[in-house]
Amino acid sequence: DDAQIMRKENVEQLQQQHTQVYDDAKLLYRTLETKKEKFDKSAVIQVLCRRSWSHLALVCNEYGKKSMFDLRAMIERRFGKHSKSGHALQCIIDVARNRHSFFAQLLHQSFNKMSTDHDTLI
Repeated sequence: DDAQIMRKENVEQLQQQHTQVYDDAKLLYRTLETKKEKFDKSAVIQVLCRRSWSHLALVCNEYGKKSMFDLRAMIERRFGKHSKSGHALQCIIDVARNRHSFFAQLLHQSFNKMSTDHDTLI
């Protein structure tokens, strides 16, 4: 009896999580891919900064199903190539997708310079 209740609660939680992932991807799609010159940066920042890493990875996948563009690429397009906030959001996406790869690349970049960048390394 208790096991059935637990399974039912788990199924409900998974359904809620899937709904939240879908809603977040839909919000990001509408926000980033509108033709308007001005867009709501705070909506993008809220989604990417207030969700768990696993949730963000699922959102990235769901966004990819809706759009012909990658979420990371759309953030670069909308925020600009030289935007610090855009770069920070791209880093969040990279960590959500594969944190080990992100930090390995960061470490590799720090060693690739003529002299080791100790600040980046540390």
